[in-house]
Amino acid sequence: CALPISASDGSSLVGFIQSGTGAVARTVQAKLRETVSVKDFGAVGDGVADDTVAIQAALTYAASMSGAGVNFPVTHAVKILIPAGDYKITSGLTVNRRVWLTGEGMWATRLICTTSGSSFYGLSVRPDVSGGCPIWGAIIENFQIVGNGGSTRCSGISTGSTSPYTISQSVYQNLVMWEVAT
Repeated sequence: CALPISASDGSSLVGFIQSGTGAVARTVQAKLRETVSVKDFGAVGDGVADDTVAIQAALTYAASMSGAGVNFPVTHAVKILIPAGDYKITSGLTVNRRVWLTGEGMWATRLICTTSGSSFYGLSVRPDVSGGCPIWGAIIENFQIVGNGGSTRCSGISTGSTSPYTISQSVYQNLVMWEVAT
C-alpha cells in the first residue's frame, strides 16, 4: 500500500524534527506553514510576469489568518515572504494590520511598479476595520519599491487615506523607495 504523500494533505503524513536539544517532533506541513511565500500563490518574480494578483492573494490570506481585534503582545499568525527577485505590480497592494511582510533583503527583493493607467501606491497599509481603528502590529521589511519614474507614478507606501490612521506596535525597516513620487 503506497502512502499518498503527493496528495494535498501528504505533508501532514511526514514527520519533522529540528536538530538540537529540546526539539520536538511535528509534521512537515506544520513546519512549512510557518512562512508563506508569495510564490505559493503563483508569483513568479522574473520582472516580466504580472505578480499583482498573486501577491495580493498572499496578503489577503495572511489577513484572514490574523483574526480581528487588538491583542498585546502582537501576534502574527503567518509571515508572508517575498523571495529575492523582481516582482512586477500593475496596481497597488493592500496590507492589513497584523500582517508580517518580508523580503529577502532590500537589495534582493524588488516590487517593480509598471502601469500605463493611473497613479497608485505600491503598498497601502490599512486597518482591517473602519472607524478609527489603528494600524496595529504590521511588520513591513526587507524589500524595495521601484517606481516607473514616468508620468504614471508609483508613490511608495501609504499609511492613510482621507485621514491618517494611528500606527501602533508596527515595524517598518530596511525599505528602499526608488523613483517613486513624493
